[in-house]
Amino acid sequence: MEEFSRDEEEEEKAKAHTEPSTPRRQEKQDESEQQWAGRNSIEEQLGNEMKSDNWEAKSQDKNEEAAESKEFGGGTDDYNNVANAKPICDTSFGKYDICELAGDARAQGGPGATVTLVSPRAPPKEWQIKPYSRKYLDGLKAVTVRSVPNPGDAPQCTTQLNIPAMVIELGGLTGNYWHDFTDVLVPLFIGARRFNGEVQLLVVNLLPFWVDRYKRIFGQISRHDIVDFENDDGAVRCYPHVVVGYGSRKEFTIDPSLDETGGDYTMLDFTRFLRHAYSLPRDRPIKLGDVRPPGGRRRRPRMIILERTNSRKILNLPEVVAAAEAAGFKVTVAGRPKASYDEFTREMNSFDVMVGVHGAGLTNCVYLPTGAVFLQIVPYGRLE
Repeated sequence: MEEFSRDEEEEEKAKAHTEPSTPRRQEKQDESEQQWAGRNSIEEQLGNEMKSDNWEAKSQDKNEEAAESKEFGGGTDDYNNVANAKPICDTSFGKYDICELAGDARAQGGPGATVTLVSPRAPPKEWQIKPYSRKYLDGLKAVTVRSVPNPGDAPQCTTQLNIPAMVIELGGLTGNYWHDFTDVLVPLFIGARRFNGEVQLLVVNLLPFWVDRYKRIFGQISRHDIVDFENDDGAVRCYPHVVVGYGSRKEFTIDPSLDETGGDYTMLDFTRFLRHAYSLPRDRPIKLGDVRPPGGRRRRPRMIILERTNSRKILNLPEVVAAAEAAGFKVTVAGRPKASYDEFTREMNSFDVMVGVHGAGLTNCVYLPTGAVFLQIVPYGRLE
């Protein structure tokens, strides 16, 4: 339960369904696997976060580049008003970058993907943006974002859409269950929820099997097909509004006071969003004294204890279970799930209390009903 992954057969089926096999795609897959194997450890990469130009201080003290971009930036609510459309690339925060292009925005895919804004009021300028929530990590790929004053300086549209788009990356630490949420799914919710499903995702480093695993979440984020941006050769997709990059100011938390999108969302909104995506029935835990009709028997609150097998184990687990049952709980001890992910989310939603030692598996608290009890056990000393 610490980090979920499909078995090899399911992954191959998902890849075959989402990404047809071609020499170029196979080369991309091989390259991705090599990058994955050659990455520094998660601890080493996250250690770079606090070294990334003092990102906490930078979040308070905007640098000169951000100030310069905002001199001609600001965007417009009228996406078709090209004269007033101006890009903003905010690179002042050491953790991630965000660009907003409103007006005549043109996204050209391929290995050297670019997003261009045509605006007479925007001076020619160019940024290299890594559209991931931790921009300092190994193996990330940059997208070129630029502004030009003349339409002739931009690629010509092959497809015109009347919806916004978001350019994101699925590299970095994607695949670690905790980072799936704190690095991708929570930031994506923050950035895309304002569009209410009417947004197209242009994805760098697309991981088809990973997207398939969270397909219900992606289906709620966007009603439109996901574009493999690196392999979208020959296409120039034009939108009235493009966002490049995504992120969250805090770990596994949404602070509406720091939300640049103005969405005013919280983690309660995110968990409600997940319950809707997976059609989870319970939005509140059991109340003591509730009875189960028609027999009139008192219902017992359900507790799940997450069991780790290699490290940070609960050594006296049988005694813990016995004590919880004596206190009136119906206890389930769970390791790695064998059911499908959809079935697993429904099972998690059925519990009123979650107990476990610190680890990625505790991320599953997002599927508990609002008001459930979550108990994290943190070992004394080093977390080995």
